[in-house]
Amino acid sequence: MGKYQIKIAKATNEDLEDLELAFRIIENIAKYDASKLSDFRPVDEKAEELIGSVFDQDGHLETDLLFDLLYKLCSGYYRVTIGYKTLIGNCADPEIDHIDFNKDIKEAFKLWNKIEASLKENKAITFLPESEMGKSLIFTESDIEETYLVWSKQYVGNSLLFWREGKAGYTTDINKAHHFTYEEALKIQDGSDQKLIPYSHLNKIAIRQVHNDHLDRNLIGKEVSSE
Repeated sequence: MGKYQIKIAKATNEDLEDLELAFRIIENIAKYDASKLSDFRPVDEKAEELIGSVFDQDGHLETDLLFDLLYKLCSGYYRVTIGYKTLIGNCADPEIDHIDFNKDIKEAFKLWNKIEASLKENKAITFLPESEMGKSLIFTESDIEETYLVWSKQYVGNSLLFWREGKAGYTTDINKAHHFTYEEALKIQDGSDQKLIPYSHLNKIAIRQVHNDHLDRNLIGKEVSSE
């Protein structure tokens, strides 16, 4: 997803109404040969007053006054058109013939819906470490989708033995186990004795253990100095 910055003057409702009235006047004159005030009705009180200002006392259309009015009404033209072009260029799908969000925005909506669903179900969502705070954060689907560990159906003591990270051997440590998508784990499980287990479940029931190879034998049977 690209980075976009949109900060331009926003067209007001009055800009839109004035521009619409300007084009209505032009259309009535060019298409319907409007030459008197009644030819421009129905219009609201404000529009009637503006249109009436381009006619002389005898009801004749004054071209110079008409041009001055159209110029005034089109003062917000650039705010309207540039705003439209900016929004269309940044937000709309360029591959279709009607206005709809582009693929990046649609994916962002889908992702946000998944995040909301996870929050409602009280599922944990991992955020960036403090050192990364303040930087732009973009979630991907893998950030919020469940992962699976593959249990070999073997044990070490009472601990389950899982496929190791990188699919290189086995481990009882879920932090060193390989995380699979459901589809990947299912392919391994099918036709074998091995079973997939959701990581979220294992993480909830995991306990701390002391590994023999981490033990400092120089500390065994000795008092630890407080100095």
